[in-house]
This record gives sequence, C-alpha cells and structure tokens, in this order.
Amino acid sequence: MNEPIDSSFETARTGFRARIKNPRQNLFGAEDRGLDGGGGGVLHKSTMDLRFSTLLVYVSAYALVACLAVCIATGVYYVAEVIEENTQKVKKLLRYCILATAGAHAVLLVWDRQPLTCVLSGLLAQGAYYQLLTKNFPYISFTSPTTLFSGAALFVNQLAWYLHFSDTYETIEYIVCFCLAVVWLVPLVLLLSVASQDGVLPGAPGAGPSTAGRANAQDALYGGPKRGFLLQVFYIVQAHTTPYIKLFASYLGIKLGRKGARRDI
Repeated sequence: MNEPIDSSFETARTGFRARIKNPRQNLFGAEDRGLDGGGGGVLHKSTMDLRFSTLLVYVSAYALVACLAVCIATGVYYVAEVIEENTQKVKKLLRYCILATAGAHAVLLVWDRQPLTCVLSGLLAQGAYYQLLTKNFPYISFTSPTTLFSGAALFVNQLAWYLHFSDTYETIEYIVCFCLAVVWLVPLVLLLSVASQDGVLPGAPGAGPSTAGRANAQDALYGGPKRGFLLQVFYIVQAHTTPYIKLFASYLGIKLGRKGARRDI
C-alpha cells in the first residue's frame, strides 16, 4: 500500500540529485532552453525578468530607501537640537555611557572570552573619549592631539572587532547591533554634541584669541556661533540645496512659503 508513496519520494529525490548535477535541468528532467531554442544559449528565460512589475518594485524600493534616509536625517537633526540645548546633561550622560561601555568590555573579556586585543583597544578608545569631556565641552578643536587620538582609537577598535568577526559565523545583524552598542554608541553621541572651537564667539567657554576676527564669518557660514558640528553640516547642506528645491518646485507650479526667521540657540 506504501509503494506509490515510496515510488513518488524516490522519483522526487532522483530529480533533485539530477538538478544538483546539472543546474540547467528543471524539476521535470528537461533542460532549460536558451532564447534560440537550443541548449547552448547564454541567456535563459529563467534568468531574465523583463516584467514591468519588476521595474515598479525597484523604483518603489529606492523611493522607500530615500524616504527612510530623510526620516533618519530629520530625527538626527532633532536629536542634535535637543542635545545642543542640554549640553551639561549630555556631558553627564556621556560619562555614564563611557563607564558602562568600559564595564561591558570587562564582562566581554571575563564572561565571553573575547579577544584581549579587541577589549584593550575598546578600553583605550573609551579613555580617549573621556579626555574630550573637558570644561570646554562641547567646544573642541578637531586638530588637537586628543581629538586625533580619539579618531585613531576608534579606527583601531573597529578594525580589531572586524578582524575578529571575519573568522566567526555570526550574522550581519548580530555584528551591526554588537558594534552599535560596544563601538559606535559613544562616538555617535559625541558627534551629535560637539561643536568646533573655531566657531565660538570671543569670551565664550573654549574661545581662543584667534576667534575674534572670524566670528562674523563663522556665523554667516554655519548659521550661528553655537552651532554644533552636525548642525553645521545640516545648515550647509540646507543652504546649498534650498535654491535647487525652490527651482524644481517652481517648475511644478508649487509656491513654497517663506520660512520664518531661524531660532538661534
């Protein structure tokens, strides 16, 4: 009574083995034919997808990626504004984040037996980040030895973890989430909160004698004397892209309302 079932299973298994040996053979035992009807064609119908729906899917996918990028940029801009208004609280939060990350490195060494080079490079990077939390924070000089050393420590730490995970079988999602918590968390918060020392008004914390002659020029370029580094980038991008957006909107017959005066922080 089980002979038909066994026979069907054996037939399917034989067809699957034949498919592995000859990839051009379909599940029914016949070879896929090329566009010319022969077996020697280079292009095959199974590898070409010229449907209009496929084009729509690709266009929608790229549009979705663009919308997600805009949403992320908007969220980052809002977070940078909030951080700039609460620099002292952010400074305290950064201290806690650095200490927590250093503690996580210790646990990774003792509990998970992670490589010593990765842990030591991570602790070195956290120590370099802590040196940036001076009394002049968030104003720093991007050419100072401390800042350059912090960037080098971040690079070495990321390289150490990359070499470690290249010999493992962890998924890309696992690696990204791990690096986000252990490697990138503190640098991202620092990037959102720090401001260039060259753009500080004379007399403000972190201001040097060389900033007096450049104060007005920095205000015009970066949108204000207290703009953070990332906010300066957003302001420059906005200043260069707004004319093109208005020109494109005029072609579409859309009238953009004039935005009110920018709120200085």
